[in-house]
Amino acid sequence: MRVRFSLATLVLVVLLIAAAATFWWNWEQWQPFASGKIPGTNFKFEYALDGSCFCAETGESAGDAHRVENTVTFFDADGTPLPGPFKFFWKDYITNEGFSRDGSLYFVNADRSFLWDVRRGIELLQRSRPANDQFISALAPNGSAALVSNRSGESALLRVPDLQFLGQWKRRPVEFSEQQAQCHDCFFIPEYDWGPGIINAVRAYGFDGSKRALFTTQFSLGPVSFSSDEALLIIPETRGNFRQQGVHDAKTGERLKTIKVNMEFESISSDNDKVLYRDGKYKYHLFNADGSNDRVLQAVNDSHCRFSDDLIPCREPLRVTSLRTGETVYDFDAEGYKRCWNRPSDSRLAFSKDEKSSVIHLFDCAADQSLGAIPRFRWREQLGDGLVEILFRPASNEFLSHIRNTSGDSYTLWRQTMPTKWLGALTMPEFWIMLILSVALIWTVVRNRRTRSRLTPHPLVLK
Repeated sequence: MRVRFSLATLVLVVLLIAAAATFWWNWEQWQPFASGKIPGTNFKFEYALDGSCFCAETGESAGDAHRVENTVTFFDADGTPLPGPFKFFWKDYITNEGFSRDGSLYFVNADRSFLWDVRRGIELLQRSRPANDQFISALAPNGSAALVSNRSGESALLRVPDLQFLGQWKRRPVEFSEQQAQCHDCFFIPEYDWGPGIINAVRAYGFDGSKRALFTTQFSLGPVSFSSDEALLIIPETRGNFRQQGVHDAKTGERLKTIKVNMEFESISSDNDKVLYRDGKYKYHLFNADGSNDRVLQAVNDSHCRFSDDLIPCREPLRVTSLRTGETVYDFDAEGYKRCWNRPSDSRLAFSKDEKSSVIHLFDCAADQSLGAIPRFRWREQLGDGLVEILFRPASNEFLSHIRNTSGDSYTLWRQTMPTKWLGALTMPEFWIMLILSVALIWTVVRNRRTRSRLTPHPLVLK
């Protein structure tokens, strides 16, 4: 029996094979949309807290073995370069650095302090006055003001960008825990001997210089923290080797309770019922709000992070613990996943079985759903050997991958193009083209068979 087909059938078969191959190749939940190379030895990538921009920081020796030149290059969230780069020298230390909440300012506290206008590409403090004795304590969330202090314990609130004084104090502000200085719309100045029986007190000020609530405290003050919903202010208090935490209403300043736990405060649950502490050996302990011991969290180490939904991820071993219950919610380590590629900054994780694993899995712990898997063999230049980390963009379905190899450091920006892989196929034009070609091919085959059945066989055709 001889196989016979028309020219239309042949063309449709070729087109269908091409469409199916294109569909299979593009049928991924995540696709790269921008990339670039960073000269020098890259220290880190960092997103602004609102995800509006990111930076890449590099460092090189400046001729002196103890003097380093850092270069910070800024990009919009889509990878478009912003004015700059920002270069600064440091010799002894970098205390802290980071964006304002809206990404308009970037500060560095090193041997001296720097305040960089990200959108205009201008170093503000250097242009106005010597800043060798200054350090930046806090930034307004919208970048409209900066709280600058000196080594003598004095503080000044400066309007940005003209650096006009909005207020001055003779005391150094109270420190915030971690990145709280860039996150909240107020700062705190100590006020001593406020009244009978009160050893210390702190006053909250807005970034316009206005007075807000007064918080009475006991003993010496430590870095203050907010609860996840910003309704509570927690002020660590110490006297010698004894520690306790005063819990206050963040709006009124009213002291709600005192928790007497002689450890470093870390976090409080959103229902204000559980409190997380860290001892001197970086072991984490969960307490009830009344100060009674609940349990030791064995799944948490010093790479933990806190979320508004009370999840605490741990990279080694890769587990996620609930702050409310102390129970392990996800135990990826037990499933064989040993390598976490991102610094936990929100509820999303990127992980694989090991460094050489061919697939990277993405998972959102808060939503309790997989965000898909990315085959590394397809993206060797972006996710292959030399992958350093994955950094999720805040409040967005995008992430940045950082890779380092012999040609230097480079980054790639990725975007989630479909919510789920199977339903996402319906949004792809390749799928509908393949479907139309399949229907057309079936119709052509059926039509040809009917046509041949009506024709009389040619006498020269061998039977």
